[in-house]
Amino acid sequence: MGRERRPIPSLLNGVSQMPSSLRHPSQCQLQVNGYASLAEGLSKRAPTQHVDKITASLWGDASTHIINWSATEQWIVVCIDNDLKVFELDGTEVTVNFPDGKTYLNVTDPVTDFAHTSIGDTVYVMNKTITVAQTVAVAGGTLQGQVQDFASLPTSGLANNDVYEIVGDSSLYSEGYFMKWNATDLVWYECALPGLETTIDPTTMPMALTYSSGSGQFTLAEVAWDIRTAGNTVSLPDPDFIGRPLRDIFFYRNRLGFLSGEYISLSRSGPNYHDFFYQSASTELATDPINLRAANVRVSTLDSAVPFNKQLVCFSPKTQFVLSTAVGQVLRGSSAALDVSTTYSASAIAAPYAVGNSMYFASEDSLFANVREYSASSQNELSNVAEEVTAHVPQLVPAGVYKNVVVEDEDAMFLLTTGNQSRLYLYKYFWLNEEKVQSAWSYWDFDANDTILNIEAIDSSLYLLIERTDGVHLEVIDLTDDPSLSDLGFTCLLDKRFSATGSFSIGTGLTTWTIPYDATTETLSLQIVKGGSWAGAEGSTIAVNSYPTATTVTAVGDYSAYPCYLGIPYTFQYRFSEQFLREDQQNEGGSPILQGNLQLHNFHLRFYDTGYLRAEVTPRVNAASTFTYVYNGMTLGDAGLIIGSPRIGKGVFSFPVVANSKNVVIDIFNDKHVPCALVSAEWNGTFTSKSGGGA
Repeated sequence: MGRERRPIPSLLNGVSQMPSSLRHPSQCQLQVNGYASLAEGLSKRAPTQHVDKITASLWGDASTHIINWSATEQWIVVCIDNDLKVFELDGTEVTVNFPDGKTYLNVTDPVTDFAHTSIGDTVYVMNKTITVAQTVAVAGGTLQGQVQDFASLPTSGLANNDVYEIVGDSSLYSEGYFMKWNATDLVWYECALPGLETTIDPTTMPMALTYSSGSGQFTLAEVAWDIRTAGNTVSLPDPDFIGRPLRDIFFYRNRLGFLSGEYISLSRSGPNYHDFFYQSASTELATDPINLRAANVRVSTLDSAVPFNKQLVCFSPKTQFVLSTAVGQVLRGSSAALDVSTTYSASAIAAPYAVGNSMYFASEDSLFANVREYSASSQNELSNVAEEVTAHVPQLVPAGVYKNVVVEDEDAMFLLTTGNQSRLYLYKYFWLNEEKVQSAWSYWDFDANDTILNIEAIDSSLYLLIERTDGVHLEVIDLTDDPSLSDLGFTCLLDKRFSATGSFSIGTGLTTWTIPYDATTETLSLQIVKGGSWAGAEGSTIAVNSYPTATTVTAVGDYSAYPCYLGIPYTFQYRFSEQFLREDQQNEGGSPILQGNLQLHNFHLRFYDTGYLRAEVTPRVNAASTFTYVYNGMTLGDAGLIIGSPRIGKGVFSFPVVANSKNVVIDIFNDKHVPCALVSAEWNGTFTSKSGGGA
């Protein structure tokens, strides 16, 4: 028997569902509402701030797109069934004009049926359920016959718009090469076969959302797609998306692109992104549109395309393809190839997300989702291996992933899933010198009555579209710069948080605050916290007296002098993994010693910027008693201690465990409005070795 002491150097690598003996010491059993940063340790997540209730209607589903042109030109585009709305980041709705109506926006499921992309100051909105068609418009002219080559065209007896087919030209594109006589200019022009359909029906194609700075309004209108001007369907086939629904829309190498079935179609290179027809049947141009098929031994319907590391990666449910050209060659139809890269399962709904040298994509079985990561090789090519970053949490994320967003400045990816729409799943990662030093999964819980319709990220802010019983709300999480930090000196951790000044009534002796959302379901938990202007009492709470209406709250006394924060508290929880004795004195890794019993005596948590922690120790699973130990920042004799005001400090929080490591459950909680940040931990105990036998 010997007394042992081991550090847990960090708490940064999130949840692991592997057997406890295989986990790294920095991994845990459970982490809820936590945020692990290499610079700041493990802290309670930032709160949601209520921005605006944008509608009293219930949408059910919504597809979103961020417009981020500049620091002063940022909007959120929201597509719902049969409508499109645009909001400023403060929730103000911007007028959208619909000169061509809203019929194109009629869908069954906005999340799965809409796709968007931006090119310059235009947002293209695509309906995946509509089959692209052509109109009845046809090429004009009168076909008079055939000639051997251009030199054999007649020089007399010609009428305006007479057309001849050149059938014997040695050009590669000779078949279906038509010339039309212009009697006004007295010249021959290349043209399309008379009577051939030339025009894509704009009502079946993506619409363009544009902004007028003069009026401050948006317009969603049909696009005037360029028409066929040469050849026939043999020499110059129609774009492959005609007669098929579009599956995705994207921008790549100065071309607008569509996926449809097994095909990829790229427009003529810019600035005209609306031309998908070849210009000439006699000459190949470098700017010509490109049409390719995902050739494979099995049918591969393409669902999404993502530009990544100077390549275009296309995803089908079982195969990934890469659009490429030979080194040094211009992207053009004769040099481009769409080749099989890898054969992983991939979600048809959640679009992959590329960031830096990595690209993440989801796949799933009937119960759970997993996420894989492509990395660029040293030769700047797509690796043929996509590592599964959920390998150690195979049953954490429920199936039904429909959105993944990466906050690039924070190295954080968030997933939304229909498996639990009141929860965000977070993957926190960090690369250092081509080595991933952090790979942490956890989740953020929100009110059970919340349905998160969609999320978007701008810089270090995460915008959430949340549906509740009273309508749809826009909320924001500032991951690094919450405004209450500069006001209070610490972040006020209340969800649905807003700032308001109360109104005092001498007659009733009550101060009343107006709540910008229906508080009927929050009447037992809404908190009021004094803002930074309450000198000497900032950050302290005010007891709620009553809720006269669904949108008002009162407190006894006059609290109308300065603004207060109001919102809903939420709980941070961290459950330690089973602890093991390792030969490594620093406990950084290495195999645990399994032949023996470890009796834990005490735990020590090193923290900073912390106002509250609660440790709950349950000696055995399903034990009748749980022992609770609290740190609240208050230290007797502290010169800065003011009764009623929170104290934010740093130090070590120690508490007894006195239990066998195999059976004990150790949880750390923070369910207050004050922050906590954990740097590391340490335990001490007694290890009794066994001679033979199992652990």
